Amino acid sequence: MIAPVFSAFLGVFSFAILFHAPRRSYLACALCGAVAWASYLLAESLGLFLATTLAAIVLTLLSRMLSVAMKMPSTVFIVTGIFPLVPGAGIYHTAY
Repeated sequence: MIAPVFSAFLGVFSFAILFHAPRRSYLACALCGAVAWASYLLAESLGLFLATTLAAIVLTLLSRMLSVAMKMPSTVFIVTGIFPLVPGAGIYHTAY
């Protein structure tokens, strides 16, 4: 389980750079994505819908806490952190 979570961390870190998130938020964005993906993997046995829903709730709560702590909009963390949960290139084109 460590390798997929680390891959999600690196992927979200890259998306944070690609979407020009503030530099000081790169690690926090990557942490959001890694935690969301770990939550998904832990809840995967409950089914696709429930696992994705629970991971999105965890991501939202973590994004809100980080936005208060770092004094940034939570959108910075949610938009980058959701990428491991949404498959395909459609979300990339939507966000771009």
